[in-house]
Amino acid sequence: MDHAERIYREIISEEASHWFISDKYGKKILFKLSTPTIKSIMCGCKIQLFFTIDRHESKTYMMVGVRIYDDKIHYIDMTGIQRYQVEHDALESILKENDVHVEFYNELNICAASANMQLQSQQKRIIQELIKDHQFYVGNFTSDTSSALDRLDSKLRIKNEEGIYFVDCTFSDFQHVNSYIYGENEVGSYNLTAEDGNALENLAWASAQGVFGSNIYKNPLVIKNGNSRELTDIFAFHKYGYFIVETKALAVLSNTQEKTMERKNKGIKKQINKAIKQICGAINSIRKGYTITDDLKNELSFQRDHVPHGLILISEFYPIGDWDDVKIDIFNAMAKEKMFLNLLDLREFTKLTLPFKDKPELFDYNLMERAKTSMENNTIFIRGRLK
Repeated sequence: MDHAERIYREIISEEASHWFISDKYGKKILFKLSTPTIKSIMCGCKIQLFFTIDRHESKTYMMVGVRIYDDKIHYIDMTGIQRYQVEHDALESILKENDVHVEFYNELNICAASANMQLQSQQKRIIQELIKDHQFYVGNFTSDTSSALDRLDSKLRIKNEEGIYFVDCTFSDFQHVNSYIYGENEVGSYNLTAEDGNALENLAWASAQGVFGSNIYKNPLVIKNGNSRELTDIFAFHKYGYFIVETKALAVLSNTQEKTMERKNKGIKKQINKAIKQICGAINSIRKGYTITDDLKNELSFQRDHVPHGLILISEFYPIGDWDDVKIDIFNAMAKEKMFLNLLDLREFTKLTLPFKDKPELFDYNLMERAKTSMENNTIFIRGRLK
């Protein structure tokens, strides 16, 4: 496997990470981040690269990371370990440059934006001295490399930053990438500058295309007494069930990086409460036998007597603060409406959709198990792990 293929596979498999690259096409850094985080960086939130050396027994590990201050208290740390000589060479080469090209990939592995990044000169020279004349570990990911990552994560968790060196980053010349996603029934587009709700809806629809094929629709309609209105954001079905998806995104580009986690959570809770009501209303319309059509008013035929799935898809979701009121509302809605109801972010949603191409039954089953796990453990904070 060559270097480019390895990085491509890692981009697909990693939830968030970064890569230093120097090859015949040039020098660049790739970031894979959530869409809200990419937008926060575009808005000017502070970002730092950080580096440290882990010496353990006879090995010397090059540890790297990124810190993103999209919240001024609850910042994001991403850590990694370099295991290939081309990575060590690329880092050394990039540190010699005044600026470097960077690309940002989102949850669907789509390149959403690019920019030029400048590293603070004095801090950069410290890293150059730090890594000079070292023979860093090159090899497989092992229990020892995993332990090295654990040691770094533990230091960061207790805010012990001794021996960890940070480099401030600034960005210029941001470029947005226009992407077009072709489904069997319609075409979706994606751009970071689009309205946040529309962007999240298009990404969710694109993610689920492979699962449902021609049986997924954006903005379907319900016909009541000759009048039509939108049923939900995304509607999908297969022979054993149907799915009502409400997407809720908080605006990022219009907000500053000074917005606190408490204010973010307040806005998210308000959107979740609205989504619960919309999903319950959509399910009641279906159960009452009202005509459901696509956005062109072509009637949709599907089995209405199965237990439905409701999905509340939000742009980001952090287990900080008190979420008991949201948990109670979700559990009560499941009991009252006799449905499965899941709250998840786009990262979790793609984890559930991408492995199940043309297998809606498995997607259905995993959502049922996820809802059951949520109730059995009395929490709405569930992260799936596929085996």
